[in-house]
Amino acid sequence: MTAEREFLFVRSTKRADLPPERGLQPGALATLCPACPQPGINMDPRYESCGRPPGEEFLDALFHTADGNFQQNQKLKLSNPNDEPLTPGAAYYAHEHDFAKYQELRGKEKKEATSCHKFGVMGYGRYGGRVSGMVGLSCARHMFALPNSVVDLNVGEAYSYVDFAHLSGLQRWMQVLLHISAYDINCQYRINFATRVKKFREKFTGLLPSIKHTEFPRTLVGIGKFHLPAHIPACRFKHSFNYLPGVGMTDGEALEHIWSILNALAARAKEMTSGNRHDFLNDMYNDMNIRHLCGLARDLTKRYLQACTLSSKVDERLRKLESGLDAAALAEWKKLEQQWLVDVVDMKNHKQLDNPYKLKMDRGPTTKELLIEMEKTRSRRAGQADKVGILEAIYEGAELQSLREDLLDAIEDDDGAEDTRTLLTSARGEFLSRLCEWVTVFNAYIQLPLETAVREVLEQHQEAVEAAATSGITELNSGEQDDVPSTPATTPVNTATPPSSSPAPLLAAFPLRNMSLGANVTGREARANLGLPPLRNPKKKSEMWQEIYAISIPLPSSFDDLVLERPAVASLVSWEKKVREGQADDMLKIKKLDATGKSSTTRMGKKIRRQNDQVVAAADDYRRARLALTALGMNESDVLFRPLRKSDVRGFTMSTITQEIGQSRKGAFWIWEDFSFVERPGDIDHQEFYEEVKRVHWFRTSALRARWNKEVRLLAEEMTRCVCFFGFQQRVWDIKAHARDATGDRGAAAYARKQAHRYVRLLRNCRKHFGTTQLLISADLWNAAFGNQEWNGVLEDEKKGKR
Repeated sequence: MTAEREFLFVRSTKRADLPPERGLQPGALATLCPACPQPGINMDPRYESCGRPPGEEFLDALFHTADGNFQQNQKLKLSNPNDEPLTPGAAYYAHEHDFAKYQELRGKEKKEATSCHKFGVMGYGRYGGRVSGMVGLSCARHMFALPNSVVDLNVGEAYSYVDFAHLSGLQRWMQVLLHISAYDINCQYRINFATRVKKFREKFTGLLPSIKHTEFPRTLVGIGKFHLPAHIPACRFKHSFNYLPGVGMTDGEALEHIWSILNALAARAKEMTSGNRHDFLNDMYNDMNIRHLCGLARDLTKRYLQACTLSSKVDERLRKLESGLDAAALAEWKKLEQQWLVDVVDMKNHKQLDNPYKLKMDRGPTTKELLIEMEKTRSRRAGQADKVGILEAIYEGAELQSLREDLLDAIEDDDGAEDTRTLLTSARGEFLSRLCEWVTVFNAYIQLPLETAVREVLEQHQEAVEAAATSGITELNSGEQDDVPSTPATTPVNTATPPSSSPAPLLAAFPLRNMSLGANVTGREARANLGLPPLRNPKKKSEMWQEIYAISIPLPSSFDDLVLERPAVASLVSWEKKVREGQADDMLKIKKLDATGKSSTTRMGKKIRRQNDQVVAAADDYRRARLALTALGMNESDVLFRPLRKSDVRGFTMSTITQEIGQSRKGAFWIWEDFSFVERPGDIDHQEFYEEVKRVHWFRTSALRARWNKEVRLLAEEMTRCVCFFGFQQRVWDIKAHARDATGDRGAAAYARKQAHRYVRLLRNCRKHFGTTQLLISADLWNAAFGNQEWNGVLEDEKKGKR
């Protein structure tokens, strides 16, 4: 074990061209991120000290993220108290001696009040060993562990540990003018951060050699996208990487990826002694950083090409959206957006900060809300009882139709398990119970008007048939009069053809309509592509399925057009239109406001449907509601309720709690292309709601456009910094090689040239990958990075096609 530790230490010092001895400089053995700003190495000298112009400061910002890991603990077992790492403070752990002194002198930490959820990081821990976990920092955009940023936890993830990780890990970047920080609980951690750092400065200045700088630059505070939904709404929009200015597509969760790799070694590390454990984990961090460094040119190129593509798509989407908006309203929104972006970067403004990315009002009334309103009407006006009864009957009938479809789907998906059977039996019983209650209401309010209308149609049809027959006999008799020319003998007379005034025969299904639209298309996916609900095939189905399938739940939309034209059912048709519009709106709301497929419907069907089927169910329900609306007289080309095809079923999240990582790469479906379809002149409540929807949709789309545009610029700057970094390291090793030659140390000179050539290979890799993009890196920069001789060789190879 000792031999292994010594070998790892000697190899690390050799790679860093340092003697294998104690007292190495902080972070001297760590591998730095080439794409992050490294003062004096890869930053643009024009802006390194004085800063970028206003609005472009983010290009030189250091993106870093902090997080705790409770898997990386250490058992409480006997060990040598003098066992120390061979790399104290020289790699990724904070200097062990300085941290021990800090722990000894800092005193008892006061527990700070929190206005957000109490995560485990707020002073709580589960493990009772010598070490309960660790806290570390990494660059937030490239997953490089930062040198001197890791400290061991003895209890929960208390603020004092995280403070020291920040103070130690960010020493070499204190002169960078802007930091962008991600941490799971930044909303609480940063409230008193300046006060805690001030106390640290007063108490420890001069006592800890590894901590020389305690003045942090301006810091933009965010919360990682994965952890953001766990926060209260007031925290989310103020610290969201979806809205903060200049963050690009950073997710703030880089350390979660690092932990997923490192945790595979946790069982081994927890058994080690303290010094061995630090040496081992330092080597693992270094290995991960080197792997990321070797693949960085490829990864940045892939991200840059994707960012350019999606940025242009979002630009076009926003342009199309803005073309349909009121110019005055748009100008006001842009003004509000600019002010919000100014205010959000300072936490002092957060208390009075409004959320422009959230709806400030609810949508128009749903069917259930309409029922509640009618219940109020019932209590106020006894004369409205019939209208309330009709609405309740139609609403419950539509609910039962949807529940019937859910039950049929669930029975088809029956896996035969006992729990599933119990659930299906319970759902069947509830469905049949509600059906029995509904039949009574149906008979009281719906059946009589429908029967009257059907009888009127039949009587009218019979009268028309008889009138046509009488008219036909009269015409035949009148043909025998002298003043009418006789038909030539050679022309046959078809006496079987009815006169043109004869009414069309009633359909075989009369009084019901034929609901199997597109019956020639039977596949679920094929019908979804046409915007049609699925058809049921009763073959080879279970007895329970057949029982539910045989149940008919007729509503006015189930009847023939001739029936619906009768005055007796005009009220029924009007009320069902309202219910179906509300039902269709409810189903689209899953896509408009939730868009994740995880929201449950208001029906009992949510109990028997898998969560990942909710969007499919909502889409099918919408298609059935739309068919009912067309049966009730809605125009097939209605712009509000369009055919919902499979390709349209993509959402645009309007609720911050349901946002997911990766949604920024998805497009919006036709609901969100423009807002002409929501115009309802005279419907004030509806228009007010959709004016609010337009505002929120514009703010979110504008934020998305800004993030992708900033991402393109950030990646271009990071690719340029990679070239500068590799060029700098190549020159450093080349100078060392010449120095070794001058002293006659030919072995060390050969190794230095090997290391220099390593960076030449990395530069050639950058040249190869970056050349596939439209990014223009000047020939002077390439020449400076490669050196004149090597650069000429690169150009010669490219001419020969050997890139």
